[in-house]
Amino acid sequence: MLVTATVISVVTGGYATAAPTAGATIVRSPGALRAPAPAALPAVPAAPAVPTTTTVAPTTTTLLPLPTTPGHGPGPNPTGPIPSTTSTSIPAPTTTVSPQVIDALVRAVQNDLAQVDAIAGYDQDKGIVTVNEANAASADSTVDQTARAEQAATSLVASGETDVADTQHRLAALAVALYVRSDVGQSAKLADPSATATVNRGVILGILISHGRSQVADAKRRLQDDRLALRVAQQRAANARAFQAAAHQALSKSAIELANAKLAAAGRAVKPTTGTPLPTIMGPAALSAGELAGWYASTHFQANTTVPMPMLAGYYLSSGTTAGLRGDIAFAQSIVETGYFTFPSGGQLLGSDNNFAGIGACDSCAHGWRFPDAQTGVAAQEQLLQAYASAKKIPTPLVGRVSVAGCCQTWLSLSGVWATATNYGYAILTVYKQILDWAIPQRLAVAGL
Repeated sequence: MLVTATVISVVTGGYATAAPTAGATIVRSPGALRAPAPAALPAVPAAPAVPTTTTVAPTTTTLLPLPTTPGHGPGPNPTGPIPSTTSTSIPAPTTTVSPQVIDALVRAVQNDLAQVDAIAGYDQDKGIVTVNEANAASADSTVDQTARAEQAATSLVASGETDVADTQHRLAALAVALYVRSDVGQSAKLADPSATATVNRGVILGILISHGRSQVADAKRRLQDDRLALRVAQQRAANARAFQAAAHQALSKSAIELANAKLAAAGRAVKPTTGTPLPTIMGPAALSAGELAGWYASTHFQANTTVPMPMLAGYYLSSGTTAGLRGDIAFAQSIVETGYFTFPSGGQLLGSDNNFAGIGACDSCAHGWRFPDAQTGVAAQEQLLQAYASAKKIPTPLVGRVSVAGCCQTWLSLSGVWATATNYGYAILTVYKQILDWAIPQRLAVAGL
């Protein structure tokens, strides 16, 4: 793989790559990564001085083919059968791939990524429908409550109006009785037991009218309060009905979106993609560390690495997130570089070197670079990828100066630059497509599709 403009052919995992500038050192990375002790670094012979603008690799390169099927080639025999749904075929570095085949692969990867997004969208839409169902149920309950409250307030108003009418009627009837009946004294005793038969008829009339008016006024105040409460209840009921209508409309809309998302997640409504060859090197990962490790386990290869595969896959994603690049595809790149992390014999790197991208391995070098731990090795690889893909200069303390910074925006453009093989990017995307083909059914199963 190419680190600077000084290009020397190498052998690492079957693909010719380019060596770093002579004398470049690995320095301490920001954060928790430990820098290697100077004594642990292999000697890198100085390359003949060449202009820094030289970027073309030599045409004479010895290549070791990657194992095209488990149990063949330089890789170890896998333990147990390979599931029929898991492909481990990688094109040999000397294979000529037509533009049409490359375009078909790119489109297939694009469509798979669209389906991965659709599955995630389906999960989100399911959550939205669940929330909207709860909102609609709550709105229905609120409408019932406010309707009952409105009905109760209406009943109170009707009762209050009856009370006012009855009180006024009693007052009028009593007043008439005082004038037309002769038993005024008896009426006075009923109204006021302490009254005497000699109470003046006019005084008794005044007492009865005053008492009756007070009752009428009290009844009218209660009716006024009941009418105010009714207006409040009616407004609350109207608001509840409006919220209910909106909640059910939102539920209906989200249910339609969920149905469409279900089709897209199942791969039956993903629009064919066109345009720029994607995915780019920079961008978010589409797959999780668990999916990367799960796919690798399905191949039945035995990783010759210093940390377990789930941990190594986690490094690719965490370091990729830090660098802002697709760590899941960087993982696929390392599959190509290391022969499924087996580090086949004949290469210049061992699993204990924690070097997953052929950094510093070249025909004129005794050994590729060693990194103190797997996390540093992954960080160095993704730091170099970031430098290759970024338009602005990126600090690369783990790999030294990079004179071809900004050369490659996509994985396909790494062909002939990171490695001398012209189908290098195609090989990376081939592996990534295999991982997607394994991961998508897992996601569909989790989503209940």
